[in-house]
Amino acid sequence: LKDSSYAVKGGYRFFNRDILKPSIREINECSDLEVGVKAHRRGHSVYALDFSVKRKTSFQVNFDFAKKALTQDVRAAREAEDSSLKQQLVDQGVAEKQAAQLCEEYNADRIAEKLTYLEEQIKGGKKIMNVGAWLRCAIEEDYRSKASTAARSKERVDDQAEAMQKAAEKGREALEREWSQFRGQKAREKYAQKPKAWQQKQLKAFEKSGKLSSHLFRKRYAEEGLENSIIAALFYTGLYALLLTEPHETDIEAYAVWRNPKAA
Repeated sequence: LKDSSYAVKGGYRFFNRDILKPSIREINECSDLEVGVKAHRRGHSVYALDFSVKRKTSFQVNFDFAKKALTQDVRAAREAEDSSLKQQLVDQGVAEKQAAQLCEEYNADRIAEKLTYLEEQIKGGKKIMNVGAWLRCAIEEDYRSKASTAARSKERVDDQAEAMQKAAEKGREALEREWSQFRGQKAREKYAQKPKAWQQKQLKAFEKSGKLSSHLFRKRYAEEGLENSIIAALFYTGLYALLLTEPHETDIEAYAVWRNPKAA
């Protein structure tokens, strides 16, 4: 960032808002790639970014293929799987008609899982008087082993933790946006209260600072001055160190407490 217009105090926040997040969002929504980014900080300053990139296995181009587009080999493999599961149910004492109905109503993974569960129960010494009836109930009522139940319970806990983390991240992002807007407004207010001579001195320093090195920025500054939002952002963020001196103006954690003291 050091050679760009974002090379000002607090400039990373604008870069993150205007460039980084929109770009990553567009990649994640419109491509078969999933991109993440982690910012490394020294104090309140970001000094490096780590990007993670992986390909989505579920990303598909939505072509309107008719069912007949499935190849005969795929259909044959599915039919063979259903036939095998049906036969395994029959072998365990499920009536043939009921076995066919179960294979039609429930997916293959569920049926295979219950067949494995039955085997585990028998090996564990469980006495089952009517294996066929037990197996049918296991499929219909979704019996689960203790290990499977514990694993699913852990998955739910993990999902809840992930949801809480995402909510915390969204809350943090909202706080950062709010603080950025607050600092920008506060800098403008304090600048307006300064004497004209002080204001002119800061404008002269801004013009010589190199922040208007691009032709476009110079043109916008000449035509619109501080009425241009980008030019104003460059100018006022450069004055943060001079104008923003209160703890809640310089530290986001102090701002969070200042904004909502009851939460602290």
